Amino acid sequence: PRKERVAHWGPLLRSQQQHVVMSTAQHLQSHASREPRSMSSVEEQAAEQARELQHLREELRQMRCDAERHQQRAKGSALSADDEREGQRLEEELDDLQEELANIGEEANRKIEAA
Repeated sequence: PRKERVAHWGPLLRSQQQHVVMSTAQHLQSHASREPRSMSSVEEQAAEQARELQHLREELRQMRCDAERHQQRAKGSALSADDEREGQRLEEELDDLQEELANIGEEANRKIEAA
């Protein structure tokens, strides 16, 4: 189940980013005439969140590569205790990044709805 979830993160991340961009654009359009100053701050916030999502996406990609390399090494030879710990650490870090990404997405949605 975990590997299946990880395999679906790419499309989910793209969907989340599209949602953030579209929601921000819609919000900016609806408030453009009323609050021109706040629009620039919302744009900055959206840009920062997009950068943060991109950074997390890159970290997730790197974690997948590391986990894949670890799995390939494990298939070729018996796992040493260090390899086992490293694999476990990578999986925990991946879970943490996925949770952080979900929290950022939720936070972004809350901020967009509140603005």
